Amino acid sequence: MDITKNLQLETRRLYSLGVDFRMFEHLEESGKVGVIVGRPDNTPENAQRLEAAGYAQGGKRSNEAQLFTIEVKELEKIHEAKMRLIELEDKRLETSGIPYYRYDVSADNKFIISIPRDKRNDETDLKLTEIGYNAVGDWLFREGMSEFSIPFVDLEEIHGVSLVENPE
Repeated sequence: MDITKNLQLETRRLYSLGVDFRMFEHLEESGKVGVIVGRPDNTPENAQRLEAAGYAQGGKRSNEAQLFTIEVKELEKIHEAKMRLIELEDKRLETSGIPYYRYDVSADNKFIISIPRDKRNDETDLKLTEIGYNAVGDWLFREGMSEFSIPFVDLEEIHGVSLVENPE
């Protein structure tokens, strides 16, 4: 996978986990990607979030900034797992009789589906509720679509796919 695409996906993933960071650093020679955390965000809580996301603490940077690193291969595994999870959910929605939708991933780590309003009815709403979806407020209808969401953590449990494996 292209490193640029990985970093776009990774930015979204880290923000959804509440990680604050300044920028990425591609450490090509070591096969790693680094996240630089600036002085105001260099807190124990932020470090814990990064470690939970699969990062290891690296060297100090100037001005009390800290580097956290992860293997590019590990990032690829995480993002491939997320795409696998989306594919499984696609099949589950189809099996549940919800064929008319498109999807998006929110910044707060939710899987959002959009259903054309003319394809939505009480039965569709009931099916979505039964399989764990919540309606996103009516004010978010856009382009004739109704939106429903489910947290990725719920999808991980439903499909038995973990997005982050504990590093060994």
